[in-house]
Formats: sequence, C-alpha cells, structure tokens
Amino acid sequence: MINTWSLPLHGVEATRAGDPRNLRSTQPKMISELKETIQRRYGCPSLYVSAVQVNVPTEPDINWDGLVNVFELVGHAEAKRCYAWTHRDGDRLRKMTVLGIGPVTSAELAVKIREPHLGGS
Repeated sequence: MINTWSLPLHGVEATRAGDPRNLRSTQPKMISELKETIQRRYGCPSLYVSAVQVNVPTEPDINWDGLVNVFELVGHAEAKRCYAWTHRDGDRLRKMTVLGIGPVTSAELAVKIREPHLGGS
C-alpha cells in the first residue's frame, strides 16, 4: 500500500484518485503555450476545444490523473485533433502532444500512447 498522495512515475505525476490538486483549471497562458508548441511541432495552427479530466490506472491504488487539453488542428494533412498536457520532469515543465490519428480517438488513449508505462505502446 502506497501512503503518499503523489510520487514521480517516469516524470509523470501519479496521484490517488480524488486528490484535490487535480481539480485545477487550464489557464489561458498554458493554452497559448500549448498552441505554440503544436504550431512548432506540427506546422499548423490550432483552436482550443476543451480540457478533459483523464484518470488512467497504473498500479493498484495509483493513477495518472490530470487535465488533457483538446485542440482542433487547422490545415494538418492527417489529423483533425491534437491532445496536449504538461507534467513536471524535475524542475522542468514538459509539454506533451499527441495527434489524433489512428488509434488515438480520445484524451485517455493519447495519454496511454504517450506514456508507455501506462500500458500504451
């Protein structure tokens, strides 16, 4: 039994379900930064759609729990959506992005694919 509320899991914050820290909202500055990241990585602008609370079980009593931002891509050749979130890696804030292509049809699947230790590829 793990007795902490938060522990690092390969750079991803893993928390117990119901942790009040997970109720934060997506800030406009972060949305802008994620849009800039999407533009740089994929060469197209994006429109913010929503934020989805995602909870992915990793071990008994431990979950990856956080907000995943959903963006509509404008002019991308293959994808209409992009899923983006941030996490701490030491003292650095990392921006994670996954295109909504192939098996990636939801924010939860994006997290599973981008974070292989959660059971994705």
